[in-house]
Amino acid sequence: MRLRNALVHFRPEWDDDLKDHRSLEQRLSQLFPVSALADRAKGQMVWFPHKCLGAGCAEWAIESAVRFSQQFVNTLGIRERLKRITT
Repeated sequence: MRLRNALVHFRPEWDDDLKDHRSLEQRLSQLFPVSALADRAKGQMVWFPHKCLGAGCAEWAIESAVRFSQQFVNTLGIRERLKRITT
């Protein structure tokens, strides 16, 4: 939820004075790989948003939403409405 809020209500921070963005990095950086584009770029980039936003983050976000939905319907005892996508 904090990542979503950081994206929707983005507030820039100076690279040498990170507060909220550093907190996101500490909480989330181990959950998915950095963006392949940022990983190849020369120079130093801060984790959020440059290294954070990529395919790894998108995949993690979708998987998290699906897990939440499954737990929600199981807790309420209602029929699951998500269709499973297989690749």
